[in-house]
Amino acid sequence: MPPGNKRHTFLFFIFLILLVLLLAAFNRLLQWTALQPCITHHDLLHPYFKARDFSAFIFPLTYIPVVIFILFNLKRTERLNFFMMGYCLLVLTRMAGIYFLPLCEPEGAIALHDYLLNNLFYPGGYCAVDLFYSGHTATLFLLALVTPKPWKYSLLALTAVLGLLVIWQKVHYTIDVMAAIPITFICYLLAKKLYYFTSKEKYTAR
Repeated sequence: MPPGNKRHTFLFFIFLILLVLLLAAFNRLLQWTALQPCITHHDLLHPYFKARDFSAFIFPLTYIPVVIFILFNLKRTERLNFFMMGYCLLVLTRMAGIYFLPLCEPEGAIALHDYLLNNLFYPGGYCAVDLFYSGHTATLFLLALVTPKPWKYSLLALTAVLGLLVIWQKVHYTIDVMAAIPITFICYLLAKKLYYFTSKEKYTAR
């Protein structure tokens, strides 16, 4: 194995461990936030439509692209490494968003049946305060930024569809979805700098 591949593999596991620790801290933050007063937000779009349950579509739209991405890049440790860096930054910024802007659950929301989050991550099996900003939207958008053409365009389209569905189900405010795009892009740019700092290489989605 070339030295560069060994370094990328080592860094990937370092960031994987970091991600596990961040997710554990995120879980504790959600437990704490659920007991604190929340901020009421009046969404400009929500009054104009009734919520519908799109959980059966949101779950596969979110996780199938992630699984495919991992399977197709098992030998591209540098790409997995970069995605892990970006995702760690997403978790950090989402923790900050929920801490500083603890929004109340949208009125009329239909609970999202996300089998992974509800069974493995959310305290008590469901969390109404995991709002700002949309993690589902951010995850797909980060995948789109990391993935080369032509798959990038398909992921961008899926990101738009997913954002629309979580707003329609009222599990997120419009601001949660809209904010996910620029914040994720900033995380992507920071990940590129971090990638260069740790790998001494520039990352390009090729």
